[in-house]
Parts: sequence; structure tokens; C-alpha cells
Amino acid sequence: MVPASWSQPHGPSFMDPASWGPASWSQPHGPSLMVPASWSQPHGLSLMVPASWSQPHGPSLMVPASWSQPHGLSLIVPASWSQPHGPSLMVSASWSQPHGPSLMVSASWSQPHGPSLMDPASWSQPHALSLDLSL
Repeated sequence: MVPASWSQPHGPSFMDPASWGPASWSQPHGPSLMVPASWSQPHGLSLMVPASWSQPHGPSLMVPASWSQPHGLSLIVPASWSQPHGPSLMVSASWSQPHGPSLMVSASWSQPHGPSLMDPASWSQPHALSLDLSL
């Protein structure tokens, strides 16, 4: 969990490599990465999940509804994930930043059920959401 009081101008980069913790990235149901609602840095946040994750049910990346940074959020999931049910990327409905978030999933995913990208109908940012599923 990341504290709610962050306010640096260029935004943090959260990378969770395999060296984090005592091999705790291998639990069967995966970790939960949760970012609080009160972030306000102007250039957005980058959440990067490493390629070496292998837990069977994947992690859950959840972004709260009250984000307001002007340049949006970038959630990047690598190509080499192999867990059977894939991760769940969920973005809430009340985003209002001018350029919108970017959810990018690479083309080489191989789990049988794939990822779940859910973006509710009540999004309100002017430039919409970009889902990059390119080969």
C-alpha cells in the first residue's frame, strides 16, 4: 500500500522486482497492489508489474475513483505472464484527468482465460481510454 499523502511533481515509479520480501510473490492467489484515492501529482503514476510473476491466479491492480492528476495513469503488464487465469486490471468510473489513463497489455499473453480489462461506462475524461493490445 502506498500512503495517500504523496504529492511530488513528477510522480513515483513502483517496480516490484523478485527481490522484494522473502519470496512472497509466489502465493497462490497473488498480491494486491492498491493505490489510495488522494494522489495528486501532476504527471501521473506508473505501476509496473515484473515479468517473473508466476502465481496461478495473478495479482489484482486496483486504482481508486478519485484520481485527478492531469496526465493520467499508466498500468503496464509484461508479456511473459503465464498464470492460468491472468490478472485483473480494474479502473474505477470517476476518473477526470484531461488525457485519461493508459492500460497496456502485450500480445504474447498465454494464459487460457486472459486478462480482464474493465472500464465502467461512466468514464468522463475527454480523450477516452487507450487499450493497447497490438501485436
